[in-house]
Amino acid sequence: MFSAYMKKLSAVQKLAPEEERALWRAYKENGDMAARRRIIEAYQPLVFREVYPYRALPAAMDAVQEGTIGLIEAVERYDPDYGAAFSLYAVHRVRGRVRDFLRREGNVDLPCLEAETESHETAKELLMDEPPSVAELAA
Repeated sequence: MFSAYMKKLSAVQKLAPEEERALWRAYKENGDMAARRRIIEAYQPLVFREVYPYRALPAAMDAVQEGTIGLIEAVERYDPDYGAAFSLYAVHRVRGRVRDFLRREGNVDLPCLEAETESHETAKELLMDEPPSVAELAA
């Protein structure tokens, strides 16, 4: 299933800067839903890049759906007048939705979340609402 998704993404054309500006203007100023849809389609590979490390998980396609919701939220909230690149804005929403989903799944084995970062904390610890217990640290 994930490989079929990869094939579809290879056909997605990147937006030229002037085309992207025109699409944002059409969507934000006129509510053009076709422009909105084209922006979402053009940035779908961003979702793939965020989910790719988890592609072997049984819930990978569910994570893609969650990431797409994050992308849609980013499109809704983005203000092109601020001058920041949309991809820089959207990646945080997409990544957050994917990680929140994987954390909610709970029973999913996430070895990449167990690896230590440069600050000697695991990504799982950074995602948790409270620090690990002594028993969890001892395990």
